[in-house]
Amino acid sequence: MRQIENLDFRMWFTRINGAYKRLLGAESVDSKLILRDIVGFSKLGLYEPNAKYSPEVLAELRGRQQMALHMLRHLDIDAVKQLELQNEALTQGASLNNEE
Repeated sequence: MRQIENLDFRMWFTRINGAYKRLLGAESVDSKLILRDIVGFSKLGLYEPNAKYSPEVLAELRGRQQMALHMLRHLDIDAVKQLELQNEALTQGASLNNEE
């Protein structure tokens, strides 16, 4: 097993990109489900004009969004795709809530 500490930045970045793509970039149902959950949990691209959040909650949401963007950046998913994932997650969540 190679040690990550011995890699230069370019080699490390390539290896990290590959790891993200192997883990979340596959066209399997599970990887899409996980991506939808990450985007939905971070409220990435969600427009809530009447939402009122405390400064602590805003900081937490910002951290979630940064982490989601970090993951999606490694997968080379563009902004339109990110919003599509968000919309799918919201639609699925709404349909699940209506079933209960």
